[in-house]
Parts: sequence; structure tokens; C-alpha cells
Amino acid sequence: MKKFYTIILITLMCCASIGLAQSAQSAEDVARAYIAARNAYDIETTQTLLTDDAKIIELGDSYTIRTLTAFLAYAKQQDFVWDVDGCSTNDIGIYDVVCSYVVSNSISNALDIEPIPGGTVSFKLEDGKIALVNLVYPIDEWGPNVFSMMIGFIRANHQSDFPKLLPNNFPNDVSEEGLALWRSYTDEFVEVMAAAKANTTITASEQIGFDFLEARGNWDAASMAALMADEVESFDVGRSKNLEDYTTAFAWYESLNW
Repeated sequence: MKKFYTIILITLMCCASIGLAQSAQSAEDVARAYIAARNAYDIETTQTLLTDDAKIIELGDSYTIRTLTAFLAYAKQQDFVWDVDGCSTNDIGIYDVVCSYVVSNSISNALDIEPIPGGTVSFKLEDGKIALVNLVYPIDEWGPNVFSMMIGFIRANHQSDFPKLLPNNFPNDVSEEGLALWRSYTDEFVEVMAAAKANTTITASEQIGFDFLEARGNWDAASMAALMADEVESFDVGRSKNLEDYTTAFAWYESLNW
């Protein structure tokens, strides 16, 4: 009889272990499905994976479904990809699964930048659906090396369209025209970079332009000023800027870890 109870106990313990493993695997499946839906810019599938009152956090901000929809529409124009390079279900606090990822888009590819690591997406599930998702970007690498380069390109070539591309309530207020401009200028940036790689001869004026954009990407107002004539008229985000303005703005950007 004792042997019989021992067998029953072992069987129950095995079943419990299998159940836990299946539960953990299910959580990872849901997490990976969510990220796959993002990569497809598929808001409908994304919504089916969320609870009705799910909390969505990106870059520290709470997103509504409307905001997430708008962001994915923007991301599609630059061909963003969030590639999962591993998920964990062990010792992760309130979350059921945390996945790490590398991020890239057409801009980073054109700049020959390898997919940038350091991003994470954390998930809390309820009844098989996502109740909380928290996505963290590798902003310290992405901001100055990719985003700032595209912004510098737009400012240099399409300044008048800046309000359409980055309205005050971004991404919610990016219009269909704004999305089309993001697509157009992304493709233009890729073409310009390809032509630059094919043409190894850089003029002195072009080198000054490259140096100016690099200085701006590094929040280096002094180096920018050294490249500017004494009476130069500089416009940034539609506003006239001088060295003092840039110095103040860059100090603020750095405080935000941009």
C-alpha cells in the first residue's frame, strides 16, 4: 500500500511539473506572438493578445490602443524590426516572461549599424492574455546614432515639413500625409546613403555638413559653432537658434538620456 501511495505522489508531482512547464511555455508563446504582431505592424492581432483593460507602457509612457496604432503606423514607414534574442520566465518579479530584443530599421541599415541590443519587453498575463506589457528601448544607443541622424537629414533638406512629421502630440497626430512623408524621406535617406557609399569622393562642403550632423548627434554645441560663420542664420525645429540656444537644448536632451 505504501508503494502505491508513493507512485501516486510521484505521478502528481510529475504532472505538476509538466503543467508548470506548459504554463511557462504558453506565456513565452504569447509574448513572442505579440512581438511578431508588432513586427507585422498588425494592430488587430496585437489587440487579440491583450486583455480589455491591458496596460501598455513604452519608453516609460502609458499607451492607449490609439497611440500604439499610431506608433506602429509610423514605425512601418521606417521598416522597424524588433528581433527577439531570448526570453526568460525565471526570477523576473511581477512579470511572467521577459524577452530581450535587438532593434533595427531602414535608417540604421543604411548607416551600416548592426541591430542595436539592450531592449526588453516584459509581460504580465491573466487567463492567457497580456494584462501588462512594458517595452524598453536601448535609447542611449538608438537616439544619437540613428534617430538623430534622420532628424538632421530632415532638418537639412525638408525643414518646412517638420511639423507634419513630428507634431506636438506625436505619434497620435501624425496624419496620412505625415506618414507618407516619413516613407518618402526614409527612402530618400537610404538612397542618399547608398550614393554616398558608391561615391568615395566627398567635397569640402559635404564634409562640413557631415561634421555638423555628427556634432549635433553628439550634442556638441561648441563643435557646431566652430563650423558656423559668425552671422549664420540657423533654424532648428522651425525656430532660429544660436550657440546659447543649442547649448541649453543639448543640456536638456542629455538630462533625458537622448
